[in-house]
Amino acid sequence: MSELEKESLEAHVDLCSERYTGLHRELRNLGTRMDKFEKMMIEMRDMIIQQKSERNKQLMSWGIAIIGALTAATGTLLFIVLKEWLGPNAATKLYASFVVLVADVKAVLLVHQHSALQHRILKKELN
Repeated sequence: MSELEKESLEAHVDLCSERYTGLHRELRNLGTRMDKFEKMMIEMRDMIIQQKSERNKQLMSWGIAIIGALTAATGTLLFIVLKEWLGPNAATKLYASFVVLVADVKAVLLVHQHSALQHRILKKELN
């Protein structure tokens, strides 16, 4: 506080008005800068989320490709081994074995469905 302010109330009021005007201007500037900073942070967050999503998609694609290649290689090796093991008619024998396996699985499923149906009927009769 200057000597002039101590002696004159009007000078003190004018100087305080100037000080508060400057403070308000700085607060507005700070608010504007904070708004810009917030927008920038939101953009950065969105970019990070997008990059993470793209990376996950890329990893899933690589995983599917690797699993597909390994499955194809395993199938090829299995076919070669079984062909040597079963002889020249391997495809026919493999197909026949597969058909029998599928028929057995269907039979098991039908028996299971039938027993589940019988269980429901018995449960209804008991209630």
